[in-house]
Amino acid sequence: MSTANATDAPLDLRVGSYNANGLGNTNKRNLVLNWLKHKEETIILLQETHSTPDTERAWRASWDGDIVFNHGTSNSTGIAVLFNRSIVSDIKILNTVHITPGRVTLIDIEKDGTVFGIVNVYCPNRDDPDFIKTIFLEACSTTQSDKLIFAGDWNTVLDNDLDKVGGSIAHSNSKSQKVLNDILSDWGFSDIFRLNNPDSHIFTH
Repeated sequence: MSTANATDAPLDLRVGSYNANGLGNTNKRNLVLNWLKHKEETIILLQETHSTPDTERAWRASWDGDIVFNHGTSNSTGIAVLFNRSIVSDIKILNTVHITPGRVTLIDIEKDGTVFGIVNVYCPNRDDPDFIKTIFLEACSTTQSDKLIFAGDWNTVLDNDLDKVGGSIAHSNSKSQKVLNDILSDWGFSDIFRLNNPDSHIFTH
């Protein structure tokens, strides 16, 4: 999700988001980080990393670039923002705010004279609309940019028909879903994927 002025020039920025489902195991972490090195995205947002201060050095040794951590515990939560080495010299990190420990981080970066904010989100799996409200309120009041990119694992979907298959509607966390859709509509955010794929029935697991 992002917002920017319609007259803004296109930004040469590729951001990807992945739920890692736990990277406490050394072998799994090395395999995933090696796989991510070959992705086209130059900024990668990870959720459910299970990283801790004790494992930071091992993470950095396996990644060719920079990493901003927001640790959880060795068996829950944790997020990270990975900057590929191809972009590290082209950006300047201006501001880092951990809005929620282990779950939400805002990073303001400058690239080619343009400042924009990236927000990595890992929502709880309970239906918690206040958590989503806090993400947007805190990010928008703290960022140094009017160009924001929100990405991550929201533990809900925007559209039950397009964004999921099977399962109970009750599992969509309907209150969070409504708040998220309302914020997008009221605050002028856009779902970039849906703008490019308006009718595609595509989703992740």
